[in-house]
Amino acid sequence: MKQSSILHLCCMLLVLIGNSFLASYCCMNKQYLAMTLFCFVIVWSFSRIVNTQQKNKRMVLQMLKDFQVHDFSLHYSYQGKSYIDRQITELINETVQKLKETYLHYEEESSYYKTLLNTIDSCLLVCNPEGKVIWSNHYADTQLCGHAFHHLKELEILNPQFPDMLFHIKTGEVKSIRIYRDEIAIDWAITETRYIQKGICYRLFHLRNIRTLLEENEMEAWQKLVRVLTHEIMNSIAPVISLSETLIDYLPLSETTVSQSLDEGGQQQNYDIIRQGLETIHRRSKGLLGFVDNYRKLTKIGTPILSPVKVSVIMNNLKLLFPKLPITFHTQHTDCTLLIDNMQVEQVFINLIKNAYESCEDNPNPQIIISSRYDADRQIYVISITDNGKGILPEVQDKIFVPFFTTKKNGSGIGLSICKQIMTLHNGSISVTSVPHKSTTFTIKFVNLKGSRKSIL
Repeated sequence: MKQSSILHLCCMLLVLIGNSFLASYCCMNKQYLAMTLFCFVIVWSFSRIVNTQQKNKRMVLQMLKDFQVHDFSLHYSYQGKSYIDRQITELINETVQKLKETYLHYEEESSYYKTLLNTIDSCLLVCNPEGKVIWSNHYADTQLCGHAFHHLKELEILNPQFPDMLFHIKTGEVKSIRIYRDEIAIDWAITETRYIQKGICYRLFHLRNIRTLLEENEMEAWQKLVRVLTHEIMNSIAPVISLSETLIDYLPLSETTVSQSLDEGGQQQNYDIIRQGLETIHRRSKGLLGFVDNYRKLTKIGTPILSPVKVSVIMNNLKLLFPKLPITFHTQHTDCTLLIDNMQVEQVFINLIKNAYESCEDNPNPQIIISSRYDADRQIYVISITDNGKGILPEVQDKIFVPFFTTKKNGSGIGLSICKQIMTLHNGSISVTSVPHKSTTFTIKFVNLKGSRKSIL
């Protein structure tokens, strides 16, 4: 095409030069009519050359402007163009099409990786050396500050030591920090990677929520321990119970029978001591069996069978279960539908309401408030149970969900642990806040919702 373009230009120049000489010759010989004709040809040839060059310049200029704004819809028509212009136009159109395909390919890749990074359950932050946040994924925005943030110093509201830790962490180190979001403790494991782009050293922070993982591992460890202990204890205690029952049946039933047995056999037997001892063995063995069987409940919670249940149905069932308790309902968005195992979740509410009522026993005016709301920003449904009972001491609040831990005299220490396990299986959460001798609030959060935001609000 380059050779054809040069040849075309040379031809036009030859026509221009030849006609110039002819016009000069006609002028010298006073042939003005011919001179006028040759001058017309000269003007036409010159304007053709200039017009061709201007059109090509305009096409290139328009192409460059479109490239600046990533507009690849540019396409020039071939109609009414010379062979050379058609070749130039074809080349421009092919170049635009290739750039369009390349741009779309990178856009698709960029969109894919951006979607991937925004769906992982880890926080990713990219910062410059001054601590300015260049980029963060969606999980970081929602799980840290609850909104997009622009500098590491903004994380001071979560923990005053948070920004300083991020500034001083080194590549290869793993540090942890605890923050509180909506009264829920979250433990983050932090790692850092550095990379250089255009001479600037950027830092990529990776934050993983390890609290959930720790709780799951802890619960699994407790379940394994309980399975082993209950298996061994029940295998040992069952024969003792059976043997004590058999021996009690073989004892004489009255003192007359005892006297006859003593007279006939001449053997000295202490009837009362033997019977009392066997009855004590039997009673305590049965009690231990029930105690162990109670702990086995921790290992019997199956995988939830999820089904859509409206919040209004849950609240109505609670009203039917506890008609005589002083419960006040403050519920919102009860048309919201949760994807839950209704039997398991109902057991959670039963345990919490019973605990709330027991906590209020010493209060002359006991009060239990059940409230609910939909958090549109985080797309979770929150249900709270508040009582005005004796409360929970601060040093105990972190332990009440641990299996076998209890502050009650006759408590088993598994009720709240079961609640915690059920909510974990539902990908939800349960937390507690309490002011001793004033109030206690258990907060349950559900993330498995059915329906769009519009249908809920």
